[in-house]
Amino acid sequence: MAGIASNQKGYRLVWQINSLPGLHLRRINDLFYRHKKGEDIYIQCFEYTDEEYGYTYRVVGNKTSNNILIPEHKNTDYFLLVKGGLEENSWVKLLADMKKLTFALTVYAIDLNKLKNKDVLYF
Repeated sequence: MAGIASNQKGYRLVWQINSLPGLHLRRINDLFYRHKKGEDIYIQCFEYTDEEYGYTYRVVGNKTSNNILIPEHKNTDYFLLVKGGLEENSWVKLLADMKKLTFALTVYAIDLNKLKNKDVLYF
């Protein structure tokens, strides 16, 4: 998983991510999560499944107008999740390419095992 800080709306960030080879993220229905305060949260989400290799890429917003999905990463605007066992060298290249995007202020790897609230990412 990667964290992305950006001062752009999700659709603009994803438009630039889609300039990277092999990625074709599209907006899907907002993901629903019930916050522990009892509030219903709808999270912006973009997804692409690479049928050839079986990878699913998902960009998930971290912030809504009044909530943060993963509070321990409050300065992170979006998360990039990849399911399907992307090889380490491909992951490192993807992060390096994303760091070059002008709409991504910073991109950094996050260890899912160290997240306290990782259950919210399993939609």
